[in-house]
Amino acid sequence: KDVPVHGLVIDPHTGKLDVVVDGYKALNSETK
Repeated sequence: KDVPVHGLVIDPHTGKLDVVVDGYKALNSETK
């Protein structure tokens, strides 16, 4: 799903809660 998410999400790498301000940046970092 290419949907930008804003808010609290669990980082798949660290397992910690991260605050996502820019969902597009988060998606870009995940795809690289």
